[in-house]
Amino acid sequence: MIIGSGMRRRPAMINPVECRQHAVDCQRMAERAPNLRVKSILIDISRTWQRLALEVGGAKDERPSLSL
Repeated sequence: MIIGSGMRRRPAMINPVECRQHAVDCQRMAERAPNLRVKSILIDISRTWQRLALEVGGAKDERPSLSL
């Protein structure tokens, strides 16, 4: 999705709620998958959406940072 007007258009930022909804959608599709390969792929995609929800939700800021 693109938002903005004129020449300065920018992509809309995704939020954690949208990510979690995509994860749920993938999980539901996995439950109806025609075979194990498709089911496995959809479960992996669902997990990726869940991780993205954590990332865009600021969870990565809660992890300890590495210091050298």
